Amino acid sequence: MKKVTILAIRSTIATTVLGPMDVFFQAGQLWNHIQGLPLSPFFDVEIVSADGLPVRCLNNLLLTPHRSMEAVEATDLVIIPSITNIEGTIRHHRATLDWLCRHLEARLFRLGRLQFGVLRHDGPAMDPI
Repeated sequence: MKKVTILAIRSTIATTVLGPMDVFFQAGQLWNHIQGLPLSPFFDVEIVSADGLPVRCLNNLLLTPHRSMEAVEATDLVIIPSITNIEGTIRHHRATLDWLCRHLEARLFRLGRLQFGVLRHDGPAMDPI
């Protein structure tokens, strides 16, 4: 099973966190249910924040993550949601950016980002998950 980690950032658009979570969570379950097959999830999905504390989204929704980003021991894909204020995000999330850079340089995971609801991949072509 592949591990997907979705990063929750202050003032993000909630659907760019929750939408991918729902899609990845359902992969392997909904189709199998329709076909009468045993449910078999393809992905283990979690939401993380910098410190493990709830994050307030742009629409004022308080999103509670599963853990902090530092508690992530291994993952296959990290998804960065839409960022509504790039300068403010850089100022307030320096530790998050450092964590991402350290782990990307060590090639510990692949990186995807959501932009206007579209999942994009930065880097070389991805192998099928």
